Amino acid sequence: SPGSAAEIARQFNVELVTVPNANAGDAIPTLGASPEVENALVTMKKNDVSQTIVLPSNRLVVVVLNDRTPARAAEFNEVESQVREQVLSDKAQLLAAGRAKEVAEKLKAGEDIQKLAKSMKLEVTESTEFGRSDSVEGLGSAVQVLEAFTKPTGTIVGPIVIQGRSVVYKVLDKKVPNPAVLAAERGAVLEQIKHKKAVAANELFMDSVRVKLEAEGKVKVYNDAIKRMTASFR
Repeated sequence: SPGSAAEIARQFNVELVTVPNANAGDAIPTLGASPEVENALVTMKKNDVSQTIVLPSNRLVVVVLNDRTPARAAEFNEVESQVREQVLSDKAQLLAAGRAKEVAEKLKAGEDIQKLAKSMKLEVTESTEFGRSDSVEGLGSAVQVLEAFTKPTGTIVGPIVIQGRSVVYKVLDKKVPNPAVLAAERGAVLEQIKHKKAVAANELFMDSVRVKLEAEGKVKVYNDAIKRMTASFR
């Protein structure tokens, strides 16, 4: 009985929240932004009632879709603030890129990185030693700075964009592998490779078994329930 939501809410002493008009990503009163609710609304039609949705902090929600507004081109006054924010963001990115380029040129000319950063109010982070499969402090995966492994010590690299930031880095030191150590560790490396291949083969096998059982109707996967459960752990 979707039209009786208010009456049912009073009967069970639960809170009814009505959202007259909303766009994807908008905050819902008392809930805030809720990707779980948005995911449920995608497949719902007018007057549909959702299953019970589990939100963070073990909150339970049932959604009634009263109506769906057809998409239309927005009026400028409706998106003026977003346009302004986007323009400011674009200008900020251009300024950041220009400053990063200036920093790289000055470093290549021989200026001290600490003094230069202090004068331009920028941040300097010196990472610990890392390998190709490691993470770099403040940047994330080392795959984003692959030139650190191929360029000579002292090389200035950048600017490059990492996670929305313009980054300039300097190769401070490099460790050359010792052939004697590599020979001693060869067995361990081979075991690691074999283990990874075995895990990948097992995952592929289990996935094919699941697909076969689903096709035969012996297994049912409730994807919506899985999405709700994973969303509750975010």
